[in-house]
Amino acid sequence: MAEEKVWRPSKKQSLFLSRDEDEVLYGGAAGGGKTMALLLSNIKGRVEIPGSSGLFLRRQLSDLKKSDSAIPQSHKLLNGHAAWNGTELRWNFPNGSVLEFGHCQDEEDKYRYKSAGYAEIDFDEL
Repeated sequence: MAEEKVWRPSKKQSLFLSRDEDEVLYGGAAGGGKTMALLLSNIKGRVEIPGSSGLFLRRQLSDLKKSDSAIPQSHKLLNGHAAWNGTELRWNFPNGSVLEFGHCQDEEDKYRYKSAGYAEIDFDEL
């Protein structure tokens, strides 16, 4: 039988995840767990607030799809717990919540998200 992996946050990730301010900045060197902490924050919000929407942004769409980036990491966390829509790059949760992935490479990209009511927007690599 395969052993289930358990993710444990670092001290810095735990501090970030414990904050309740509207805006929190989390910096540090590459490989420090910032992407995972942002992703977990957004997932936690979607689970705790039924019917809510979250948005996870990077500058380029290709950055979301890299092997250890947000979308592959979300699959490790959410497979079997939410339904993935690869066309729309979003997870649909059983409680009606949605987690979307997007990008803002060019100035006009910001209009993609106009009039959407997101409970949380995370900027990875702000």
